[in-house]
Amino acid sequence: MQDNHYLGEMSGSYPSPTVPNSQKNKAYILQYGRSMYRAWTTSGAGGFYLDRSRKLYAQSYRLGLQDPTKIKSLMNLKGDIVEANVNYDPLPIVQKFADLMVNNILNNNYKLKLEFVDNIAVEKKDAYRTNLEETMLRKPIADLLTQVTGVDVRDKNVPADDEDLELMLEVDYRDVDEISLLNLINSIKTTNGYPDIAREIVDDLVTFNEIATRQRVDEKEGIVIEYVNDMNFIRSVSKDKSNKNLQHAGEVKTITFSELRQRIKAIDGITDDDLNDLAKGVAANTGGYSGVDWNDPVYKDRIYGGNRWYDELSVDILEFEFMDVNYDLYEKKQTKLGLPVIHKRPDGYVLPKESRFDGDFRELFTDAYQTVYKGAWIIDSDFMFDSGRADNVLMQGKDLSKARLNYTVYTIQGKSMVERMIAYADQMWITHIKHQHLISRLRPAGVSVNVSALEDALEKKDGEYYEPLDLMNYYNVTGDALYRDDSEEEGLPRRGDPIKPMPNVMGSQLTELTVVYNHNLDIIRDMTNINKFMDGSQVSSKTLVGVQKQGIEQSNMGIEHLRYAYEFAVKDNAKVLIMMIQDVFKYSNVIEAYTKSVGKYSMDVIKRIKNIPIEQLNIVIEYGMTEYEEATLNQDINVSIQAGELRIEDAIMIREIDDIRLANKMLIKRKKIYAKEKAQEQEAIHKQNMEAKKADSDAKAQQVQMEAQAKAQGEIMVLNTKFNLEKLDKIQSQKDAKELLNLEYGHKKDITRIEAESQKGKLDMQEQSKDRRADKTKSQESKIVEQKENNTGAQDFTQPELNQMQSPV
Repeated sequence: MQDNHYLGEMSGSYPSPTVPNSQKNKAYILQYGRSMYRAWTTSGAGGFYLDRSRKLYAQSYRLGLQDPTKIKSLMNLKGDIVEANVNYDPLPIVQKFADLMVNNILNNNYKLKLEFVDNIAVEKKDAYRTNLEETMLRKPIADLLTQVTGVDVRDKNVPADDEDLELMLEVDYRDVDEISLLNLINSIKTTNGYPDIAREIVDDLVTFNEIATRQRVDEKEGIVIEYVNDMNFIRSVSKDKSNKNLQHAGEVKTITFSELRQRIKAIDGITDDDLNDLAKGVAANTGGYSGVDWNDPVYKDRIYGGNRWYDELSVDILEFEFMDVNYDLYEKKQTKLGLPVIHKRPDGYVLPKESRFDGDFRELFTDAYQTVYKGAWIIDSDFMFDSGRADNVLMQGKDLSKARLNYTVYTIQGKSMVERMIAYADQMWITHIKHQHLISRLRPAGVSVNVSALEDALEKKDGEYYEPLDLMNYYNVTGDALYRDDSEEEGLPRRGDPIKPMPNVMGSQLTELTVVYNHNLDIIRDMTNINKFMDGSQVSSKTLVGVQKQGIEQSNMGIEHLRYAYEFAVKDNAKVLIMMIQDVFKYSNVIEAYTKSVGKYSMDVIKRIKNIPIEQLNIVIEYGMTEYEEATLNQDINVSIQAGELRIEDAIMIREIDDIRLANKMLIKRKKIYAKEKAQEQEAIHKQNMEAKKADSDAKAQQVQMEAQAKAQGEIMVLNTKFNLEKLDKIQSQKDAKELLNLEYGHKKDITRIEAESQKGKLDMQEQSKDRRADKTKSQESKIVEQKENNTGAQDFTQPELNQMQSPV
């Protein structure tokens, strides 16, 4: 308690960072926290209080809860009748456009991608490339072996050429280290409810031009991501949009005493009596405890169900961090052997006047490095908890002497998108109220009646005159006004027109107010670049798709600075998470929980890469396809399939690619490959047809040859017969006539047999030629089918044949 009371009496200025490390104690940290809070609440020049007031004003419009007092003063409407006929509820036009911008940024389907660029990762990627190149070289041999043996020994997913290889590397290659680390990051984000945090920070970006998140390591909860409410965010001034060199940062939070008791540890030195005294002050300020006897045991010692009387009360705390420079003192000296040694010395160490060895060299030097101190101060009190030097200090880059805070902050200079719309939204609000006021005074169209002119206008048959009301009824029924145009003095009209129409003149005023309303609406559209295509207020079936896309792209460019800020926050959050993951292995319970989340293998992989510097890891945001891009891609794929330019399996693979650039490249490449394969197939079919024609020609030539041979053989047989007949003529007449007849009969029988055999041989040759052609055609068709199924190259059907015919003996 003495230390805490001493803290309350300290000056409000920032402490000096040059004090020795041993003096940077609890008092030092509390003085810094109080100075941060005092600078934030200062209402004068240089304070942040005015900035907070500006943010409160912008937030009221963002939520549609702006105060109508200013509008009433601008319109200067007075009177009970006016107040009764006008609704001053805020016009939520700012809320509408802000929601459109927030939803547009969050609806982009983005993916976080990691890429290691260290030597090991580069070697692994080169090995994958080399393997693909080897499969390209093995492809012709594998195709030949598959054709010869009938066993498919070809590699799958072989690049067709170098361009296809580069595309496969970009689409298919994923390092196991990158996948494991990315899975853990996504698991941590899911555990911390990152989608809700993302919506909060984008909303702050649109409303305040600033986003802030905090990452910390908790021994029980692991890595924690917290949304920082920009309304209660305290930070040092930075000229850099990314606030890389923040000196301090913190957030004012409101918590219950019950939560406060859970967070206080014994080392913080805050007792129950201290909390009881603190609660009395809070209770006196919040009301409801006037006249309470604080000595009553109900408010002093008694506990109901484990809760104290003040557990439901709330208290404001400031959780803060600040950068500081520490100096370590070192002594460099020589041993008795003359070897230099360095020893770390405590603060205030002085070199001894005498050395143990003659000529002993001694000197002191300091090593400066940045570090981070933290604390949680109970505002307007002398109490602070969870204070001291931060356990897990994040270092910036390769320079281990430079640290960074656990906050991710991005600030856009100038007015926010909400603030830009306020003035014109007020004009629309005023126009809307004037609409109501004008409509409340609106009357139906009528007539102006000059009763004096209608007196004694017409005389009835019985000598009586029409009363003015009778003439009004006649006018209302027929539309005709009857009156007598007599003059009291000759030449002068009596009393003018008795009935004059009174048209409603407010229609033109309402039109003018509508023009003013639309004019201010157009100004808001121009400032925010949220055109009618993005908000859906002008989507017609006659509008071309290209025109709609152009309008939407124009709106996207108008909020590109917001999208860039959000991308920075996502990437910086991932960067901080990776650095914290590398330091979290000392907490065994946290590692056990993460192992259950992503698996033991992934955690073993992450453990191997925990010493890789963050500079050797690229963090990239990849956006998925928009609805228009996806529809266009599907249309191109369907047209290609219908035209026979793309296979179904290629279409399925292309649709699985999220990047529109890679999907289009893959579509073009697959169409080229398929066209080449179809050309090879057509060439093979043409070659087959040519071979079939050649076989038919050879068969016909063979048939002609066979006929010529048969004819020659017949002629030879005839000559032989003639020769034998001539020989018979020389036989002596003395021989028996019976023998001559037998010889002649034998020759005729031989001629008949030869002719029959010749005809049969001719028919057999024709049947054999037809069978050979049919077998050859079936074999070639079977090989073409096998080529399509196995995705092999063109098949050469050329086979040498011996078509030689043996001459009969």
